[in-house]
Amino acid sequence: MPGKNPTHPVRREAAVRTLIEWAGDDPDREGLLDTPARVVRAYKELFSGYGAIRRAYLQRTFSEVGGYDELVVLKDIRVVSFCEHHMLPFLGKAHVGYLPRKRVVGISKLARVVHGFSRRLQIQEKADRPGGPRRSRRSSIPRVSAWWCLRAQAA
Repeated sequence: MPGKNPTHPVRREAAVRTLIEWAGDDPDREGLLDTPARVVRAYKELFSGYGAIRRAYLQRTFSEVGGYDELVVLKDIRVVSFCEHHMLPFLGKAHVGYLPRKRVVGISKLARVVHGFSRRLQIQEKADRPGGPRRSRRSSIPRVSAWWCLRAQAA
């Protein structure tokens, strides 16, 4: 097994095999042979918020706003995040808004910022308070505020 690097793919898959064994199953059973690799790929996506550079999503702005200066809101963005105590998912919806100042950001980028914040371990109580990236006064990046309205939903 490669060194002591816990992020090495072989070590990740070995950790999943250990969990399968702990659960009482045989990781060498035909139906489970590829499961460790599948779980590693899934977790890479599910926890991609750690590698996301959320601020970068807001770097590209557009000046063609035609004098638009009202609140821009994107509602009902599906949020899937993970409890840091149990590593189980919790679901909800986020609403994001900002006031453009001479420039706007693409609306799809707002959802990407939310996904960047949600794809990580956190407690639900922190996830439902206003948050999001802030801009400095000298920056052309829009100031964005997000409210995650988490509601119990079927998984």
